[in-house]
Amino acid sequence: MASSIPDIPLRNGVERERDQQAAVSREQARLLELAHDSIIVRDLENRITFWNHGAEVKYGRTRQEAIGQLAHDFLKTQFSQPLDQAEETLQRDRYWEGEVIHTRKDEKKSSSPAAASCSVMRRTNP
Repeated sequence: MASSIPDIPLRNGVERERDQQAAVSREQARLLELAHDSIIVRDLENRITFWNHGAEVKYGRTRQEAIGQLAHDFLKTQFSQPLDQAEETLQRDRYWEGEVIHTRKDEKKSSSPAAASCSVMRRTNP
C-alpha cells in the first residue's frame, strides 16, 4: 500500500511566488496608470485588455467602455498604410511605427504618431 505525503513546503513556495508575481503585476499596472500617454494593450484577437487613464482622457471613453472591445473597430482606426501590411511588419519585426487616426467618443479625429510592439506574454495558471 502506497501512501502520499503532501509536499506542503513546495506548494507554499509556489503560492508565495505567485503572490509575488501578482504584486509586481499590480505595481506595474499602477505605474501605467500614472502615465499621461494613452496606453492600450490588446490580446491576440485585437480585444482591448488594458486601457489607462491617459487613454480615457485622450479618447473620451472609460475603461469600462473599452475593455473587451475590438480595438480597431472601437477606435475606428485609420492607418498610414494598409492594416495587413502593418500587421505583417509587426509580426515579422516585432515592431511597427506609423501614423494612426482614431475617432474619439465625441467623433473628433485624433491623429498621432504611433508605435506598436509585439510580444507574447504567457500566463501561468494556478
